[in-house]
Amino acid sequence: MTGPRIELHPSLPCQICGSELLFAVRVPMQVEWTGGQSVTGSRTVTLCPRCHRSDPAAQGVLAFFAVYERVTQATVHEAGAVIREWIERATTNPPTYTDDDLEEDIRRWEAGEM
Repeated sequence: MTGPRIELHPSLPCQICGSELLFAVRVPMQVEWTGGQSVTGSRTVTLCPRCHRSDPAAQGVLAFFAVYERVTQATVHEAGAVIREWIERATTNPPTYTDDDLEEDIRRWEAGEM
């Protein structure tokens, strides 16, 4: 598996509220299906300033951007530390993807919601 791929201000909207995301990271993961099959893939973990306010993993990044509008040469080390912490949490605790999740994604796709 390869490492995470980070997107700053990704083009995709927040899946919950539809607003602009701060970050998205593609996290490599193993999907274990009910029959015992294992598939290597990746999952996108997003960071929405509105929807992830109560997520402990997002607190450092959200606090940084509440104080600073953008990353500058003077704040790059501070920003890097909180962003790295968020990415580490996303990669060490990747989201799970179950058979039920797959069925829901298929339902949403067929309904034109994706």
